[in-house]
Amino acid sequence: SLTKLEFNDFNCLINLVELHLNHNKLNYLSPNLFKNLVKLKLLKLNNNPNLVLTPDIFNGLQNSLGHLSINFNLNQKQIIQFDSALDLLINQYNLNSIERLELDESKFYYIR
Repeated sequence: SLTKLEFNDFNCLINLVELHLNHNKLNYLSPNLFKNLVKLKLLKLNNNPNLVLTPDIFNGLQNSLGHLSINFNLNQKQIIQFDSALDLLINQYNLNSIERLELDESKFYYIR
């Protein structure tokens, strides 16, 4: 199982369209991890119970990512400071192109 991913792990995969990182033990994703994946349309991070998402993880995906799935990350302690998950993605993570968002069984703490 993967526990962390560093910035250069995907550098050579510039034509990647789908990335499935489900059922790992990811707890660290390097800032700008997906920066060179400008064609990435689908990202699945399901079942990574200790994963914490920070805004800089999604740099580079602002105009391409259409489907983000972070289901069943049961221990996630992500703080949302916006009215909805969509606002979070647009305002904090700059993911303007999201068409489908899956958050089933993910735990988010909401602060207003």
